[in-house]
Amino acid sequence: MKAAHAGPTYVRSDVTLADGAEAQAGPPPHTRMVSDATSTDGAEEQAYTRAASDAATSTDEAEVAAGPAHTRSDATSTDGDEAQADPPANAQMASDGAEAWAKVAALSQAGPPPHSRTPSERKSFSNPMPHAVPAYGTQANAPNPVLLDVVPAHRDRLVIAMVGLPGRGKTFVARRIANYLKFFHGVSVENVNIGEVLRRQMGGTISTACFDPRDEEGAAMLREAREKSLEEVVAFLDGGTEFSRVAVIDGLNSNAERRRWLIDGLRHHGFTVLFVENVCTDCAQLEQRMRSVCAETPDYSAMSLELAMADYAQRVHYCEQSSQSLDEDGSEAHLSWIRILNFRRYVVNNVHGFLQGRVAQLVMHLRAHTHDFYLTRHGQSEYNRLGKIGGDSPLSSDGTMYARKLGEFAAKVICRGAAGQQIPARLWTSGLVRTKQTAHFIEHPVLEIDLPPPLGKLQWQQMRAREWRNLDEIYAGTCDGMTYSEIEAAFPEEFELRSAQKLAYRYPRGESY
Repeated sequence: MKAAHAGPTYVRSDVTLADGAEAQAGPPPHTRMVSDATSTDGAEEQAYTRAASDAATSTDEAEVAAGPAHTRSDATSTDGDEAQADPPANAQMASDGAEAWAKVAALSQAGPPPHSRTPSERKSFSNPMPHAVPAYGTQANAPNPVLLDVVPAHRDRLVIAMVGLPGRGKTFVARRIANYLKFFHGVSVENVNIGEVLRRQMGGTISTACFDPRDEEGAAMLREAREKSLEEVVAFLDGGTEFSRVAVIDGLNSNAERRRWLIDGLRHHGFTVLFVENVCTDCAQLEQRMRSVCAETPDYSAMSLELAMADYAQRVHYCEQSSQSLDEDGSEAHLSWIRILNFRRYVVNNVHGFLQGRVAQLVMHLRAHTHDFYLTRHGQSEYNRLGKIGGDSPLSSDGTMYARKLGEFAAKVICRGAAGQQIPARLWTSGLVRTKQTAHFIEHPVLEIDLPPPLGKLQWQQMRAREWRNLDEIYAGTCDGMTYSEIEAAFPEEFELRSAQKLAYRYPRGESY
C-alpha cells in the first residue's frame, strides 16, 4: 500500500512535528521543502537518500494504518491515555520504521541536507505575519473564489447578432461583449459594424434616405452592406486555429425576415447564432442616448445638435416602419436570444453553451449610465516599512495617517454628487488586514433612497464594505515575508527570472499576475 505517499506534502518552516521517533528524526524527505540549489557532499547526500528511502518504504504500511505523524503547529497534542491506547496490529512494522528513521536521524543531526532546507533554516529572516496560502485550509471556503472555468468546454464558433432600432445602445453592448470575451476568456473576437461598412460604401457618412423604405437605391446599398458584413463574418470564423472565435454583428436586424436571412447565410457553416435585442421605452434614457449618438457619429459632424437630433429622429421613424421585436409573432421561440429592456429587465430564451451563458451573465450586469470608480492602494504597512513583500501586516503610523485622510476624502468627494448631495456608494476591500484598516475611517451613514414606484424608499448603508479575496495581493509563496535582498541572496535564479519578466513570473509555490 502506497497511499500515504501518493503525492508530496509541503510543510512550512514553522510546522511543529508530533512526538515520537519519527518526529525526533525529522520529517521524511517527501515532506521537505526543496528550495535551494546549493550543492552538498555527494556521499552524504546519497547516504541520506538511501536511509530515507529505506525508512519511507518500511513505514508506508504503518503510516496508512496509524495516520500521519506530522501535525500543524496549532494542533493540540493527544491525551496521555489516548497516546497509550492499544498498539495497531502492524506494530512490528511501525517499530521497524522507527529504527529505519533512527538511521536517518544519525545522518541528519545537523538538520536536513542543505539542498532541502527552507530559506528560514539557511538564511535568517522573520515573517511573523504571513500571507495565508490562497484556497488552503480555512481559505478553501472563502467567498467569491477566482473563476476557474475560463476555457470553453469545446470548440466554439459563435455569432452574436444585435437587434434593435437606432439609438438603443446596440453598439455599446456589442463593444462590451467583444471586450469581455477577449480580456476575460481569451477568445478571438471580430466586431463587424454594418453602419461602418455602409459608410465606406457611401464615402464616409450615411444618408438618412437609406433607411426610407420607399428609396430603392438606398435599400439596395443597405442590403449590399449587410451582405458584405456577412462575408466578413464567415471569413473570420472559418479562418484561424483558435479554440474559440466569436463574431459580433452590430446592426439593426430589426425584423424576422432579416434574421431568417442571416441564419440561412450562417447555418451551413455550422455556426451558432445568438441574438441580443436592445429595447428602450424610457424617454429620458432614449433622449440622452440619441444626444450622445448625434454628438459622436461622423454622419452629423457638420450639423448643429438640434438639426442632427431631428434628422436622427426621422431615421428612427423610417426603421420603425419595418421593425419587429424578437418572437413578436411566436415564430422565433426556437432561436437563442436575449432581450434587454431599459437595462433593467431581461428575457433569456433558449440559451445554451459556455460562451452564450457568459454573454447572458454579462449583459445582465451592464448599465446604460456611467459610474465613477475610485481606486486606492492601502496605506503603508509595517512590512512596507521594512521592505518585506507579501505578508498580512497591519498599517504603520504613516499608513494610519493616510487612512484618516482617505476617510475625509470619501465623505467630501466620493459620496457627494455634483451639487453636493449625498449619493449612494459602495466600498470594496481585499481580504488582507492592511486594506481593511485603510478603510477603517470611512463613515457609514444610512441614506434614504427614493425608488421608482411602487417600490417606495430604500434604507441604504453608505460605503458598506465588501471583502473580495480576488483583490488580494498575489501570494509570494516561499518568498512571502522576505525582502528583495533576501530573495536575491537565497534564490538568485528566481530573482533574475522575476527581473526579466515580472508579469509572467510565478513565485515558487506562489502566484503570478
